[in-house]
Amino acid sequence: MPGEPRASIIIPCWNALPYTRRCLTELARWTTFPHELILVDNGSRDGTQRFLREFRRRFLRKTGPFSNPDESVLKSVVLLRNKVNRGFARAINQGMKMASGRYHVWLNNDVVVGPSWLERLVDCVEASSRIGAVGPRARRGAGAQDVPHADYSPLSFPFFAQAWALQQAGRRRRTEMLFGFCILIRREAARRVGQVEEGFGLAHFEDDDYCLRLRRAGYRLVIAEDVLVHHDAHASFKANAVNLRKSFFESRLKFQEKWKKW
Repeated sequence: MPGEPRASIIIPCWNALPYTRRCLTELARWTTFPHELILVDNGSRDGTQRFLREFRRRFLRKTGPFSNPDESVLKSVVLLRNKVNRGFARAINQGMKMASGRYHVWLNNDVVVGPSWLERLVDCVEASSRIGAVGPRARRGAGAQDVPHADYSPLSFPFFAQAWALQQAGRRRRTEMLFGFCILIRREAARRVGQVEEGFGLAHFEDDDYCLRLRRAGYRLVIAEDVLVHHDAHASFKANAVNLRKSFFESRLKFQEKWKKW
């Protein structure tokens, strides 16, 4: 139906306000595919809640960056608030429960997108009905998604990303794992696989687990080589002084315990 979002972009936030502000600013600038935003605040105490409330008010009033008719690709802004940090997986589950788009997009608040990022991810997932989820390349993307040699400044990133897209146009690669900083998932695949596992901790290995479940359900995972995003990696953990190493190894142990039976 006209006016309905085709993609639901779910962004969990936990403090790290400068990153959230930058993420939403660049999303508004470069997202030209019909979508809704589902913002999930996990008990922030640094002004993030106030910023997100004002962001939604500006959208409802069609002021600021939303006053331009070209911004009509943003169909709605949903704001969910938790009193405490309930973890990345819980935030994603809350967002997917509210999502009405054909595609569900998990997006970290420390990610910066570039021109045509969402259209290219959609083109990739629609290349075959067997593809359940796709992810981009990124500096600090980890694994096969990492682009360690990407050399750009914050100002030049959109131009670098556009040049990258032209150079890699249409290239795709199958993978066994997609990292949770940016994943686009078919709605029917998400419904078949179910909720994200919430037992791994604040934010580790829920993406590994979900990808394994997608593959066991018969779906392929694909990297869209022509999509490049910027990823600062663990910005919320750093902003909240979380022991990243301890959190990682505790979550990995839980993951290994769950999957050893397979």
